Amino acid sequence: MCIRDSGVQVDVKTGSELSVLADGINNMASKLDERISLLVESQAALLKSKSLYQELNKSLEKKINVATQELRETNRKLSVSVQQAEAANEAKSMFLANTSHELRTPLNAILGYSELINEIAEENNDTQLVKDVEKIVNSARYLLELINNLLDLAKIEKGKLQLLPETIDLQTFLDSIRDVIKPLAAANRNKFTLEYSPDIGTVVHDSTRLRQIIINLVGNACKFTHDGEVNLNVYVSKQANTEYLHFCVSDSGIGMTPDQIEKLFDVFQQADAKTTRRYGGSGLGLALSKQLAILMKGDIHASSIFGEGSDFTLIIPRDYTNGHLVEMSEKYALP
Repeated sequence: MCIRDSGVQVDVKTGSELSVLADGINNMASKLDERISLLVESQAALLKSKSLYQELNKSLEKKINVATQELRETNRKLSVSVQQAEAANEAKSMFLANTSHELRTPLNAILGYSELINEIAEENNDTQLVKDVEKIVNSARYLLELINNLLDLAKIEKGKLQLLPETIDLQTFLDSIRDVIKPLAAANRNKFTLEYSPDIGTVVHDSTRLRQIIINLVGNACKFTHDGEVNLNVYVSKQANTEYLHFCVSDSGIGMTPDQIEKLFDVFQQADAKTTRRYGGSGLGLALSKQLAILMKGDIHASSIFGEGSDFTLIIPRDYTNGHLVEMSEKYALP
């Protein structure tokens, strides 16, 4: 009797008990051969897979190393770019500050001499000279305002603009603003109205900066409105035990599109080139007003309908020294 080996099986005559046993052994040997064959095939496949895995692993390691080097190089370049941007921003701020100081001195001299010539011309009833000198004065004042705005923006960027809060009687403050705005409104034949409650009380803020923001907002409304209405409505709201002042400026002017509103508070940006050519302006006023409002723990929101008019709302805490930052809702208005 010989158990299967390399195709050899047990050869026993049929009909006996040994024959049955031999058949069982032969079946087992056959299955064992099949399993051995499968095992050999599996081992070969495993070796092949292991080889592929090693190759893929080496390829992946190589790619990771390359990606790591590229990432390091990108980070290095980004770091250099950030440093260059910071240096450029610092240089820009220093340039603006130095240039502003250097330009303001001769401009003040031009204004002073122009106003003196204007007085002499008025005494001599020289109307033509008065008109010419007024053009010089207006241009010099515009340049001086532009330079002051640039200097303020440079100070805000460097964190060097300091607010000087004081107690302000709002009724007196608003009445003085009305006196400034009336001629601006009359220039384009606009009707200007000021609305506030007689018991509106006081605020603790930097009066110069607050005046600067409000006159800028109302002045813009007057500039972009002709033969229409400009309104300044002031009221108080309360949220979480903090009182807020709302200075709402509305007009019936040219209005703006959503795309124009989106870039409204960007530096050196206006609604579009056509608006700039027609109405003038540097695009600094609203950007500066926005930054000042934030510095005063407040904010400015604008809404508009093209061709129908615009609304600007300045919101600040009543007391800057104890007030909280304005938390605008989804509609940019306090409840």
